Amino acid sequence: MKRNIILLIICIVITFLIGNLFAIFIDTSSYSGLNKIINVPGYIFPIVWSILYLIMGITLFLILKSNNELKYQAIRIYFIQLLVNSLWTLFFFKFNLYLFSYIWIILLIILVIIMIIKFYKIKIITGILNIFYLLWLIFASILNLGIVILN
Repeated sequence: MKRNIILLIICIVITFLIGNLFAIFIDTSSYSGLNKIINVPGYIFPIVWSILYLIMGITLFLILKSNNELKYQAIRIYFIQLLVNSLWTLFFFKFNLYLFSYIWIILLIILVIIMIIKFYKIKIITGILNIFYLLWLIFASILNLGIVILN
């Protein structure tokens, strides 16, 4: 039981660390000056991402605990998409590459769909829980595209 709690905490912490890997290099203040199709208050983003990273860390734990031989493929795609996610922040906020960031987030959405399918095949609830992540990414991609068009 204690090992499970430690592994769960490690999964959550690793997810937060990799997910925010490049956040320390960025300044989001320029975001407020951009023309947007929807003006989402800035405080919403860290709240939503914290909830999503928590869910993602929990689902990683559940996949790790499974006995399914496909779990290593699922874990590999999990970490690939998480790194791609983290890099989006750098491309968008640090380098202001809005069109490239839009293309990048489409790649991320594809990776997350693959991850969800793999997770679902291993443990149904892990696939279902990550649908919230996918929906948020679709919303973020719409915001990103709006910035590409309007700026």
